[in-house]
Amino acid sequence: MIKVNVLTEYKSPNSAAFNLPLISYKRDLKDIRINMKIFYKIRNDIFDCDVLFINSKFFRKDWGAKGDKVFSFLKQAKSNGNNVIWFDVTDSTGTCQFQVLPYVDRYYKSQLLKDRDLYSQKMYGSRIYTDYYHKENSVVDTDPLYSETIDQPEYFDKLKVSWNSGLGHYSQSLVGDIRKKAYRNSGKFLSAKIPHSWCYPDSNRQINLSARFGISYKRQTVRYQREQIKEMIPELLNLPKLTRKKYFSELSNSKVMIAPFGFGEITLREFEGFISGCLILKPNMQHIDTWPNFYVSNSTIVEHEWDLSDFMAKLEDCYTRYDEYVDIARNGQDLYKEYVDPVTGPKYFVERISGILADI
Repeated sequence: MIKVNVLTEYKSPNSAAFNLPLISYKRDLKDIRINMKIFYKIRNDIFDCDVLFINSKFFRKDWGAKGDKVFSFLKQAKSNGNNVIWFDVTDSTGTCQFQVLPYVDRYYKSQLLKDRDLYSQKMYGSRIYTDYYHKENSVVDTDPLYSETIDQPEYFDKLKVSWNSGLGHYSQSLVGDIRKKAYRNSGKFLSAKIPHSWCYPDSNRQINLSARFGISYKRQTVRYQREQIKEMIPELLNLPKLTRKKYFSELSNSKVMIAPFGFGEITLREFEGFISGCLILKPNMQHIDTWPNFYVSNSTIVEHEWDLSDFMAKLEDCYTRYDEYVDIARNGQDLYKEYVDPVTGPKYFVERISGILADI
């Protein structure tokens, strides 16, 4: 039996998506002799394991004083003989915590840049797309931020892909939503297995597009893409906030969902879109290495360029020739369903965890 302790928290959506499959598939993991134990606080028995998984969000408030508290904990874990795996669950391919690399055996992230060499370069805004808008469109932040870099070649071998936030719970079910909120508030309840009730793609949808996304990000480089899209489509400005029931009703009747980048390239919007059977229109995602990979160009999603030069043409083509695009919406939903299905989902996730453990 391999003993794996998981130090995590449950308040953030990303942590909920990190935790959910670990807890939901705990019995499936035990069937292959992996004993998973979840910790929401540091206790004396946290090091009583073969492998220690650490959710980066657990230490999100502890980077003051140069992160001494974080490094002290990691050193203690190594001194106890644990294999230590850091799971970076932040939103983007950037915003990394590479300063932990000397203290951990592996650095797993929900999504990484396919070109790992880019991590040796500083990026404005700590993200590849914020750096792009800074360089190409002269967008600046009031409080400039630059990414951490890797300067030792051997550390690149520690970078691995874990699982992305698609394995969270995005159900339109009221009961499921109540359970999800209860879990995030207490850490004691979970909405059993992952989702869902599905609305299948068809050609009878009455709304051309759904685009209820905010632009209130503090960083100009983060919100720039969203602001530009709303300027292109003025009717998207000042849309009223909907109840969850009305929001999903709108999605289930919409042909296209616009899903721009936010704090990260991957956002929860597209998972709600997959559930609702929407055709997902996103900025080009081919720079990303992630698992599961729901972002197959012209197969599961439709992409546009980051400079938005083809955005309006792609959008109009999607809903005027929707009958020709509906297979892409169907493929996207089918692929997403495969990874959250109560039969196939556990199999895929158990294989993923087995691979992570075999790697160390």
